[in-house]
Amino acid sequence: MRSIWLRGSTAHRWVTMLYKTSSRLGGIPRISIQQKPSSTPRASSQPGQATYRTPPLFNKTPFHHIKTNTTTLRTTMRTSWALLAAPLGALAQLRASFTEYGSGDINGSSNCVTSNNACGFAGGGYTAALSQAQFGAGPGQGAGPACGSCYQITVQTDLNGSPVQQRTITVKVDNLCPIDGNPICNVPNSYGADIHFDLCIDSGAAGAFFTSSGAGLGYATQVSC
Repeated sequence: MRSIWLRGSTAHRWVTMLYKTSSRLGGIPRISIQQKPSSTPRASSQPGQATYRTPPLFNKTPFHHIKTNTTTLRTTMRTSWALLAAPLGALAQLRASFTEYGSGDINGSSNCVTSNNACGFAGGGYTAALSQAQFGAGPGQGAGPACGSCYQITVQTDLNGSPVQQRTITVKVDNLCPIDGNPICNVPNSYGADIHFDLCIDSGAAGAFFTSSGAGLGYATQVSC
């Protein structure tokens, strides 16, 4: 005969299973079950805590006590759910400034759809040069780690803060907007932007994004290409 403690799945009781070997059944164990009430939680002497008794295993393990701080548990769960519920896009959203460059810009730049740029390739679709801090490399240092990454950008105002028609496009980074000679690319810049995009005119990015001024403020979120 042998006693084994098991947890009942529905009755929530500890049961003792008594095994007997009978010669008449060819040595097949016969099982009889005796149910015993489980130990109930005892009030703790400390507020916010409950003490539970655990049953002995095979009648060898002594009783011990497990203390759970319910106040700490509730706080931890609330914090975890708050983080899970926060929109992922909102966590990655950056205040951004925008300008344009390429054929026909005020600086007389050449065609910006070219492999002769910091990334060494002409990105397909809408493209832009990225502020040096996010690009990850300076002039003459080759392709930065941001090459080929994509951002969803939205314009909300001009550089003076006046509202403009809100437009949103996705651009691929294929060039560097260096700090030297470009104060707006030195972020955080004087407009309060944490990231800057110089949109390529020749790829169609500037025309699809700006309504008139060719510069603006808004926000950006990195997305998959």
